[in-house]
Amino acid sequence: MFRVGRTVAAVLLPVLIVAGARRQQAGDPRATVLVYDYARTPLQVLAHAESVAKRIFNSIGVETAWLQCPTSPDQESQFPDCRLPVDSPRLVLRLLPRKNVEREQLDPAISGFSMLPGDGGFGNVANALAHRVEELARGDEGRQGVILGYLMAHEVGHLLLGADNHSATLGLMRNSWGREELARAGLGVLNFAPWEARQIRTRLREGAFTELAKTDKKSGRF
Repeated sequence: MFRVGRTVAAVLLPVLIVAGARRQQAGDPRATVLVYDYARTPLQVLAHAESVAKRIFNSIGVETAWLQCPTSPDQESQFPDCRLPVDSPRLVLRLLPRKNVEREQLDPAISGFSMLPGDGGFGNVANALAHRVEELARGDEGRQGVILGYLMAHEVGHLLLGADNHSATLGLMRNSWGREELARAGLGVLNFAPWEARQIRTRLREGAFTELAKTDKKSGRF
């Protein structure tokens, strides 16, 4: 479970995001993330967050596609891109509102969590608590998009790295972010560690998530 310090989010002002985009290479591994927005995040905030998360993965040589998906059966016809082939590697990201925290009796201080097996293997469902991001952003939608984008990359990073993979040092995968991590996020330079980047690329190339997609029939919907 991941925490962001409530009292330090103000260091994200001004939000700069100055890191340049890396050019995609022909051999870059690819991951598709199906986004289920139960929190009804403002479209401009979600688009900003997805662009931030996409840039983070792009910087380590991983191409990502973030697809917005239906949150109820009657919406399925509106999201044809979410109907992926059964053997297509996909990851699920759910944006959850406050009521889910209360219903599941989660620690109110956490900002996100990923569903990983206890045997050290891989999972394919990550969760970001949208109301926590909104609280940290303090009404600033630009800041909200940056925080959410980094949180999305962090939680999807757990799925790509496997269980028990919080970094003990500074960086995107640290268990709890303080002033330094949030300042680096505001500058666009909070990233995966080099060994994490190598591990993510290797696991995507090995097809670990293609096999998971074949065996896991669960939807991102509740």
